[in-house]
Amino acid sequence: MFSRLNDEEIGKFLPTEWKNEVLNLLNSIYSEHAIAREEELDIWGLTYPNELLLMTSLTHKNDNMAAPTTFSVSVELNDKVDAKKVLGTVVDSLGVFLDMYFSKDKWEDFHNEWVEDDFKGIKIYYRVKRENINHTLMANELLNS
Repeated sequence: MFSRLNDEEIGKFLPTEWKNEVLNLLNSIYSEHAIAREEELDIWGLTYPNELLLMTSLTHKNDNMAAPTTFSVSVELNDKVDAKKVLGTVVDSLGVFLDMYFSKDKWEDFHNEWVEDDFKGIKIYYRVKRENINHTLMANELLNS
C-alpha cells in the first residue's frame, strides 16, 4: 500500500473538508504553474495507528499515458506529538516540494525508497515516485472485494 510503517494496513482517509481546504490552498499558490504545464494537482491524506501520510500528485491533463509525479511524506505519530503542528509542517513540506518541482523544466529526481529528513524540527520521510494514486486505490479496491 502507501504506508511507510504499516504496509499491510489500510489507512483512514483524512476528512474531505480537510482535503479540499489544503487542495484549495495549494491550487491558489501553484495553479498558474500547473496550468502552464497542463497538469492537475491532487492530494490524499491518510492516518495509520502511528503514522500520518500525505501524498500529492501532478498529473498531465491531456495525456492519460503519462505517469504522474507523486510526492509522499510520512511522519510518525505518538502521544507526545502535537498532531496539528505535525499536519501543518507536513503541508508546508508539500509546498517546498512543489516549489522545487515547478522551478525545474522537467523533474527527474525520483526516490522509490523513503528518504529521512529534518523539516522544521520534525523528522519526516519522503519519496517521489511515478505512481498514479487513483489507479492504486482502484486496484486495491478490486483486490480487497
